[in-house]
Amino acid sequence: MGYELDGLDIKTTYGIRIVRSTGPLDFLKRKGPTGHNWLDEDGEEAFVLPADIVYEPRDIVLHCNMLAVSQAAFVAAREALGVVLEGDGLHTLEFPYTTKVYSVYYYEATILRMLTKWNNDTHVGEFFLKFREPNPARST
Repeated sequence: MGYELDGLDIKTTYGIRIVRSTGPLDFLKRKGPTGHNWLDEDGEEAFVLPADIVYEPRDIVLHCNMLAVSQAAFVAAREALGVVLEGDGLHTLEFPYTTKVYSVYYYEATILRMLTKWNNDTHVGEFFLKFREPNPARST
């Protein structure tokens, strides 16, 4: 299993090799107050009950290289990926090193930078894709 977007292998479907990813294994950041310091008591009352704990959204960034054997194939793969990313709703994102399925939406991408010339037989471009997990679940 490789990196999958909506159940489809990203490398096979779009010709994208994920060079590096950040975010999926990061610890969650708590949102809101985490405790209260009462004036008439020593120390702090920590908010540690499950009902008190909520988390901020998590960002997941993929550093991508897209490879195609022709200019037309490169443009077609880029457009197919754009249709999926810009579509409605949440997407599923899976990684080869964890069994968790992340429910994410496309947040932003960097400018596509071509690493080869357009008249080459092979076309390679690099870019970053940023996804956001709006309701991250706790680690199990």
